[in-house]
Amino acid sequence: MIWTSDISCDGAELKMILSKRLHLTNNIITRLKHRPDGMLINGKKAISTDIVHTGDVISVSISQVTTFDPASKSIWAEPADAVRNLPILYEDPDLIFLNKPGGIVMHPSHGHYNDSCANFVAYHLGISRGGIYPVGRLDRDTSGLVCFAKHVDASGMMAVEQHENIYHKTYICLVSGIINSDGEIDAPIGIDPASTYPDGSPRVSGTTPRRMVKDISSGGRPALTRYHVLGHARIEINSNGNIDSRDVTLLQVTITHGRTHQIRVHMSYLMHPVVGDILYSKDEANQVIRLLNNDPAFVSAFRTDLPESSKIRKAFLRTGLCLHAYKADLLKPFSREKLEVTAPVILHTSTGTSFSLSLS
Repeated sequence: MIWTSDISCDGAELKMILSKRLHLTNNIITRLKHRPDGMLINGKKAISTDIVHTGDVISVSISQVTTFDPASKSIWAEPADAVRNLPILYEDPDLIFLNKPGGIVMHPSHGHYNDSCANFVAYHLGISRGGIYPVGRLDRDTSGLVCFAKHVDASGMMAVEQHENIYHKTYICLVSGIINSDGEIDAPIGIDPASTYPDGSPRVSGTTPRRMVKDISSGGRPALTRYHVLGHARIEINSNGNIDSRDVTLLQVTITHGRTHQIRVHMSYLMHPVVGDILYSKDEANQVIRLLNNDPAFVSAFRTDLPESSKIRKAFLRTGLCLHAYKADLLKPFSREKLEVTAPVILHTSTGTSFSLSLS
């Protein structure tokens, strides 16, 4: 990174310039001190207390992606077919954004050693051993936009953006029932009291550890969810020969704090659970929609001015959990340029073909 000082910085210490004008974190500045040519003023090695004058050219050496880190314990398996060709939405020297399908995990875990988004990123970057830096996470069943930083310095910058709510996501989701007006849910989220046995050991529900299940709790952590109504629809489902009609609402959602399962917990608390949510919906008919595939009859279109709204409905009802991270707004880590990345819903048709659609 190269930056030329202006008159407003005349007489300031280099560390102030790096922090206040270039927005580098204290950890990055500390790492620069130990790198060859980490901090330069007019091409000469500098220390953080050096004085900067108008017209001085400041150069800093940001870390780059490495192909092999012999000191790292993170060894990346070659990705499975399920994640070998994940859609890349945007990529630059610092960040990479993917469009994650529902059902794919973010990083390796028990039973998912080579089929995670992180496996794909490591493979794509040619990293066999070393760190992978996710910027936030999505639940396994949630689809849509996910971001990875390519190196530790970009990761640090994005962590600051998350903390200061500069980096934020917009979600779209289908929820059960009719919501007629915009609103917000300001309710703290904590661990579900039923998540452990009396001895403190974790319960397990299906494939999901109960310790991951959350609930509204006065002793929980603050969480705020805002939602905007995009449209409504009525759907018919055919479950074991029984026909049932359901009203659903399409929402645009933004959150602060980003607690685990925040949207799912808050919408269930509002008595409008996300369609297809088997953890937070007590309505069996709402849960069974995730199993419909191409069988049900779809009736009505969303009463909305969104283009191709009926396709959005069908796309969601074929993906399981009807929650999708649609858009991210941020500043690029070092240039501070505004960046907007969108992740269209991907529709897989009964003929095996696929296409994408956008809300814009």
